[in-house]
Amino acid sequence: MIDNNTPYATAKVWRNLTSPSMKNAMRGKVSVYHGIFDSHELLSFSGDLNVRREKGGNVKKQILSTLEDDPANFRYLNGGITIVTRFVVEDKSGSEGVRLRFHKGASIINGTQTQGALRTYHGWDGDDYDRDIPSVEVDVTIIESSDDDLITDIAVARNVQNTVKDVSVFGRQGAFDSLNNSLASQKSPFRIATSETDNDHFETGKALQLIFALMPEEFWESYVTTPRNRPSLYSSKAKWMKYYGNGATDPKDPEKFKEVEEFAIDIIGEALQIYKDSQSASFWKVSRWKTDGIKLGSDGSIRVVDGFLIPFIHAHSVYVQKKGGKWSIELPSTYDPSKLIEKIHKMTKGSSDDSNPQTFGKKDESYEILEMTALMMKD
Repeated sequence: MIDNNTPYATAKVWRNLTSPSMKNAMRGKVSVYHGIFDSHELLSFSGDLNVRREKGGNVKKQILSTLEDDPANFRYLNGGITIVTRFVVEDKSGSEGVRLRFHKGASIINGTQTQGALRTYHGWDGDDYDRDIPSVEVDVTIIESSDDDLITDIAVARNVQNTVKDVSVFGRQGAFDSLNNSLASQKSPFRIATSETDNDHFETGKALQLIFALMPEEFWESYVTTPRNRPSLYSSKAKWMKYYGNGATDPKDPEKFKEVEEFAIDIIGEALQIYKDSQSASFWKVSRWKTDGIKLGSDGSIRVVDGFLIPFIHAHSVYVQKKGGKWSIELPSTYDPSKLIEKIHKMTKGSSDDSNPQTFGKKDESYEILEMTALMMKD
């Protein structure tokens, strides 16, 4: 753990990226480093120099969702953290990496949302963290300079020059307006985000995942212009955000996308509701089921992660029908969700890899077996 007075952290990988021009700069010499750190090493760094404060909300929720649903790939799915410091010194090297000593004023200038999510994930109380929670790898850029004015300029520029996220770009173009209008007309409690600052809204990428997950196979083959790769329904929110956003703003095949949009408008309310209801449903309580896919609260509450939820919800695509010109989920009288849960339980028994919800959500076999189980319950 890092001592707040004399900050230390150990990098698993450490590289000096400083160019000759940086070393010989007239205005304050600058050195730049890249490191890969275990997340617990970054919990106690200050964020005093960050021009944006950690606000929580939708961004933090998305980061926490990644930590819980896909921790093994967190480093590749997160933008990482940038730290500025007046100096960083290699204290010692060993088999565990390079131990680094930082100036006491070292500060995160980009990535406070990530640090805030990591603090929540690790149960950070300001002094210590829950050591039973496994760390994830985080990419960190360290900028070393003794020029205080330059450090201030870097802190501002690193935040102002961030690229605008797809949800804001497409949202400004009205790509999701018809979906929110549908939710409003259905008197749904949900609204999806049309900007990255919509903190209290349902995550748009996840909403689109659910919509595509519920598409019947025949409909998909007729109107979706990308192959039906079911594991990507779980593993790639960005893919479905871009597909729908591009279709709504600049469609390559307007007639086909019109059908996709009408499906989305009809089904979005049910998609968000089945996700919310299934996420904490009691039918997930199966005795002697050891898995990271089901989080049990001290009050007996349940939270199921997306690696299990997305394949489970996808199985309901066999019940989606168009009646009276509207798409909806028509559950058969013989429907029993516990039969789907039993299949998930059976498939995740055995090795630790089998019980890993991230692995489960990325296997085509998971979707195939659950879809067949759902079909067997049709009237």
